[in-house]
Amino acid sequence: MNDKVKRTFLPAVLALSVSAVSAAQQHPEDSLPAINRPFQDSGTTVSGTEIISSDAGTSYTGNYGLDASWTLYNGGENRKNIRLQELECEISRLDTEETVKTVEEEIIQLYIQILYSSEAVAICRNTLDVSLAQVERGKELYEEGTLSKADLSQLQAQASSDRYNLVSSETTLQDYRLQLKQMLELDGDVLMELAMPEIPDEAVLSIIPDKASVYASALESRPEVLSGKLDVDAAELNIAISKAGYLLKPVSYPEFLQAVEKASKWFSRREARQDSIFVKSDYRLVQIKFSDILYIEGLRDYLKIHLAHETSPVLTLMSMKSMEAGLPSDKFIRVHKSFIINKTWIEAVDRGRIVIGKTSIPVGDNYKANFQKSIGIDG
Repeated sequence: MNDKVKRTFLPAVLALSVSAVSAAQQHPEDSLPAINRPFQDSGTTVSGTEIISSDAGTSYTGNYGLDASWTLYNGGENRKNIRLQELECEISRLDTEETVKTVEEEIIQLYIQILYSSEAVAICRNTLDVSLAQVERGKELYEEGTLSKADLSQLQAQASSDRYNLVSSETTLQDYRLQLKQMLELDGDVLMELAMPEIPDEAVLSIIPDKASVYASALESRPEVLSGKLDVDAAELNIAISKAGYLLKPVSYPEFLQAVEKASKWFSRREARQDSIFVKSDYRLVQIKFSDILYIEGLRDYLKIHLAHETSPVLTLMSMKSMEAGLPSDKFIRVHKSFIINKTWIEAVDRGRIVIGKTSIPVGDNYKANFQKSIGIDG
């Protein structure tokens, strides 16, 4: 570039630069390129009337970000959860097996009762035959005058008593047969002949297994025992999972939320595992949901389970202690030696009595403090 071009070009460039700076000072927002919009820049070298070189370029300005998270280790929580689900499936299978075993035991017990009752009928029939023979013999002696009328009346009374015992034994036998038909879901008019085994004397006098052997066998085979062991394993896994989600200060909100969701799932699984109970009533097993139970009333060896949507209670042969152990303690509480209530259905507590529907249930002195504590009342 010659001196004349330089003298002409440079003042023009300087004037353009000064005007650009002044415009930028007055409107600084116009001097900056928009975010994510292209900014073009070009330059040209001129020599006389010829363009020696020309450069052009386009640039982009803006901010870009990428957020992500990756859990490298969570204490083996996933594997523990899988193992926990496997244990729960096995526990459910054992619960089903326990129900099947219960039905089988009921059938076996009825069969044994039928055997005993059949033997009792045979004994009563033989006794009656002997009594009738004695009555006939007594009549002959009475006619001959060697037996008093009082003695003959006594023989006749004994025969009547033996006849009553025979009828009672036959009725008991028929009742057990009917119960067995109901357990086997057979119609009442179906003829059922049971095999009566012939047991030799040496089998009757065989040695009965000792208690230790029976107990060891039960620990290895009974489904409720195996289910209890799995419950312990599941509890230990839940503890391990909880430790895997242990929060250390300072705690971020996502970590706190994840721990709360995990705890909520664990409690939901525990509460959903059992929502009902099976009781025996009228020779059959009845399933009753916990949410339907209003209260349970004790009547010596029997219990009356009052339900929300039933007019008649369910009667079952069971102790209050056994029933209390099978109910969830967060919903049910014993308030009297003869009453267990469902706290969900409490309508009011009026002068030491609990109102559930139209029933007023007393609170025993020995249970008052525990009941008040459970519903949040001091003293």
